[in-house]
Formats: sequence, structure tokens, C-alpha cells
Amino acid sequence: LSMDEFDQQEGLLFHVKVIMPFIASGLVKRQLLAIYGRNQRSTFDEDDKNGADIWALNGGFIFLWYEPYRNRPFTRTLDYLNAELAQRIMTEYADYFDAREKLLLQKVLLQ
Repeated sequence: LSMDEFDQQEGLLFHVKVIMPFIASGLVKRQLLAIYGRNQRSTFDEDDKNGADIWALNGGFIFLWYEPYRNRPFTRTLDYLNAELAQRIMTEYADYFDAREKLLLQKVLLQ
């Protein structure tokens, strides 16, 4: 893009992370249920109080993250991820890097 084209591009919301003090997860989930209805997916493990509930919205996803605290599920992080931009980034990532570079990046980023 030229500088003029770049300046005229609209910003796109890709990822929003809300970090807050620990709140009982049930309180946060109740609010999300009232606004968005039932979550479509969940990785929440009742035994270790860890995982996430996931709402698939029109155009994105909301993640309600669970963390154990005093043997109860608490939340301090909510994430929104734009589905279209996430897919575009993953496609560009797959096209841009070769297999060896992907493995190296994975090792560096996951340490």
C-alpha cells in the first residue's frame, strides 16, 4: 500500500482482551448468557476448574477463561477474536512460512 492508501484504510478490530481482578466465574457467565445466550463450546474441566466457555458470534468468538482459585472457578480474562481476520492471518501464515520456519517459530513462541 502507498502511504495515501494506508491512511485511507479503516482499522479492523481483531482481538480484544479484558483483564480484571478475579471474579467468580458464575457471575460473569450469567451476564454473557443474558446477552449472547448459551455458549456453543466449552473446554471447562469441573475437576481442575480450568478451561474456557466459547460463544460463536456472527463474525467472532468470545472466550470466558476459567482459573482455579481456592478450589473454585474464577475468571480474570475475557477475549474477543474476529473470525474473518483470524482465518486470514492463519492463511497468510500458512502461505508465508515453510515447514522448518513454522517449527522454529512454534518453539520460540511457545517457550
